[in-house]
Amino acid sequence: MKTKEKKLTEKGQRSIVVRIAQFEKPTEVSNAIKEEFGVIVTPQAVEYYDPTKNARCPKKWSELFYRERQAFIDEEIKQPCFHRAYRMKIRQRQIEKTINSPNSNLRHLDSAAKEAGGMFTNKRELTGKDGAPLGGGDLSQYSLEDLEAALRALGAELGPDYTKLSPAYADGGESLRALAKPNERDCADEDAP
Repeated sequence: MKTKEKKLTEKGQRSIVVRIAQFEKPTEVSNAIKEEFGVIVTPQAVEYYDPTKNARCPKKWSELFYRERQAFIDEEIKQPCFHRAYRMKIRQRQIEKTINSPNSNLRHLDSAAKEAGGMFTNKRELTGKDGAPLGGGDLSQYSLEDLEAALRALGAELGPDYTKLSPAYADGGESLRALAKPNERDCADEDAP
């Protein structure tokens, strides 16, 4: 006697879409659907409901996917762990709990110091020469040579593909020349034949 396989209901399909919209891997979704609904769905079948991987994903599921993805991202911002004050509060508790354990305590103190110093952020502060503040965006105070040298230094830091990132240099430096001091531009024009 043949056993009847369960079919995936609309509720199950909706669950798949919501889970992949929340960045779960197809294998994780497949396992969760099997556990929750008792239906075996392959990871490849899960990808059918992902409009970022399946151009022919039905409109109904695609719209739900993007709605759920945006809601998930918006909700993520509200999570306490994304706020530095909350993370510092947790680290303080860890330090207090491990006060008698030197190794653990040092590890937590080090972690708190890194957090306080901004080491766990992607923030980068740019300054001018000798730590002075950068100019207010007026590049006319710099010579063409200074601008080109700054761009070369930035390019060396970014690597060989930096010209793709710098529209100012992509035109061979023409836009840099336009930003050079007015008297240098005038002198350069006078020398031209």
